[in-house]
Amino acid sequence: MNGITVVTTITASGEAPLTLNQSFTVEAYDKVNFVLGGLTSRTIAVQPGSNPGDVPFLAIMAGVYNGAVTYSVDGGPSVVLNAPHIFTGTGQVALLSDTPNAFTFTNSQTQTVAIQVLCGRSANP
Repeated sequence: MNGITVVTTITASGEAPLTLNQSFTVEAYDKVNFVLGGLTSRTIAVQPGSNPGDVPFLAIMAGVYNGAVTYSVDGGPSVVLNAPHIFTGTGQVALLSDTPNAFTFTNSQTQTVAIQVLCGRSANP
């Protein structure tokens, strides 16, 4: 078994901080790092599973957050990657797709962007 731990502190002005410290036990994980060229799209396979609930953790991050990068999952609607997207739990991941497999990233600017995807999952395809 592998572990993924998410630690985040959220602070709003004048309020006590909220702290998230959650660990996920996963059978496997996939990490994809790539550079998305300017004015291009690229589809990557994130995980091989086909069962709903196989993915309890997903993080999608970019080197720049200016609204120029979008992604879609399994042909679904386009999502703007304007901040790190961290999905903790199968319920959140299911907002993208029950079985997220193919992620298509599109860069609408001329500059290249580094993309990172980390997927914690079941080992069963």
